[in-house]
Amino acid sequence: MLRSSAAAPARRVRSVGMLVVATFAIVMMLPSLPNPLMPLYVARYDLSPLAQAAVYATYLAAFVIVMLILSTRTLPVRTLTALLFVGIVVGIAADLASAPAGSLFAPMFAGRVLTGVSGGLATAAASALALILLGVRARTMVGTGAVLGSLLGNLAAGVVGTVLPLPTVSTYLLHAVILTAALVVLAVALRPALRAVPPPVVRTETDAPGSPITRRHRLAGYLLGGGAWAIAGMLVSLLPSALGTAGTVSPLLAAVPPCVMFAVAFLAQRAVQPVMRSLRAWHLFPAMVVGFVLLAAGLRTDSWPLILASVVVLGAAEGPAYSLGLATVTYGLPPGRHARITSGYSAIAYVSCALGSLGVGAMASVVGMPTALLLTAGCFVVLGAVAIVSAGRPQDLRAVT
Repeated sequence: MLRSSAAAPARRVRSVGMLVVATFAIVMMLPSLPNPLMPLYVARYDLSPLAQAAVYATYLAAFVIVMLILSTRTLPVRTLTALLFVGIVVGIAADLASAPAGSLFAPMFAGRVLTGVSGGLATAAASALALILLGVRARTMVGTGAVLGSLLGNLAAGVVGTVLPLPTVSTYLLHAVILTAALVVLAVALRPALRAVPPPVVRTETDAPGSPITRRHRLAGYLLGGGAWAIAGMLVSLLPSALGTAGTVSPLLAAVPPCVMFAVAFLAQRAVQPVMRSLRAWHLFPAMVVGFVLLAAGLRTDSWPLILASVVVLGAAEGPAYSLGLATVTYGLPPGRHARITSGYSAIAYVSCALGSLGVGAMASVVGMPTALLLTAGCFVVLGAVAIVSAGRPQDLRAVT
């Protein structure tokens, strides 16, 4: 009976930790909501590939600015808690700002700025709070939550955009309702759970001088994260409209390739956890290059089997690459510094995402999407070579779960 009574608070703490991760995933649905709807926006406003990438880059710019600010500070738990709640509220405001974009496009940019602020605050706060509540098992959960949120956002927007009327309005309003409910539940549960965390639960690895992780390993980690999120940005911002116009591709069909990629990425993250400590950059970058080549071939020949095969390959590399990079750069860090380094890692990943989206969008406007993807594959050969040389031998990342 005593053992059961003692275990009950610990279970409640873990449950609230998982609630933090789930709420973070809901927040991270918001950046992906416009993507399946992009064929509708393209048909209405005649957006070029570069203009579509600019819409996505607006969110990324706001996100990166927030991440860069937070990466300069080691934050106390009280501040982290406040930032998470503010991030959720800003996310709700972003939903409300984005809803009128179907008839007036200017609010979309305001909504994307608010989306970036929301995502940045939630990323920094949720990564540290999950580590406090769940221990080192949460070390890479922010990466998993980001991928899961992107998957759910694309899937939800595709389904809602196909089933409900006024898809460019109803998609955001429904997300705002869900996010409000998550805010209420978290407001009730989070503070008591943080007070109940005993000191031994907050476990971290030591960052002793003998740590196997050096600066060159962390460089490889940043390249892995940047490459992974650049893939995500290119696919979600440009691929739906590249598949066809609104008259031939529904929001649900446009959401299929990004959803497949994020689903495979999420499953791959979970599948490689037992062998994460021996995973290397050369396992991942070649798959990224192959994925881009397959996608270029699929778009050039209008072959759905090739397109789906390409996003499976890209997802299988993207998910583990983001988690491995995050685990590498945050190895041995306590919660406060973990939040700071995670913010810097996310900033670099999302800058890469913005540059990738804008670069491919600009090239696609001139030479077409298939050729732009082949040129991107060549860039990833160079990035992969640098990451592989920097990574060296497998490292013993015991914190990865």
